[in-house]
Amino acid sequence: MTELTALLPYDEKRSVQAILACASLCAPHGVSLTQADAQSIARTHIRALSDNRIVEIGCGSVERIIREFAPSPYADAGSFVSLVETMTEAFCYLKREADREISDTMLISAMRAMFERSSQGSEDLFLGRDLDRLRECLTGKNPRQTLMRYLLDENTLEFMEAPTVGDRGEILREYFGSRRETEPEVWEEKHGRYSDF
Repeated sequence: MTELTALLPYDEKRSVQAILACASLCAPHGVSLTQADAQSIARTHIRALSDNRIVEIGCGSVERIIREFAPSPYADAGSFVSLVETMTEAFCYLKREADREISDTMLISAMRAMFERSSQGSEDLFLGRDLDRLRECLTGKNPRQTLMRYLLDENTLEFMEAPTVGDRGEILREYFGSRRETEPEVWEEKHGRYSDF
């Protein structure tokens, strides 16, 4: 145990450096990260990993969270560090609960979609309501399909407004970052709404 404890300060220093390297990605979106911010985020990450009994080499998930949430219309200079820490803790919790079928990139993209659409930029609402909704999607049968269906049906206004298969596929690619996302072949009308499942 003492050997692990001795490694933590070094891991924290490497994490702080990696987080500060992401600062250039934040500037175009009007948010920034200081050395103190990076230290606070790194400590949150190390604690969240420990609390959820997750092993992660480096801080790749935090870097992805920063890249994903910096462009959010709800990210601002005064609350960005809090947002990154909240999403880091939520990510570690969901990663513990989620099926391995869900990639980190897909999970973080889904978190952003829920935060922006369902939670309307409220960290409290995300933690108090939508985090459990995400967990339910990720722990049932076919978590990938369940998650995509949930985002299509419940949380994303663009999906409800998009009239064509192509538009919906474009939105899926935007959220999940896949350029090879397949388009649904058949749309069936159910109760006045369209579904690809």
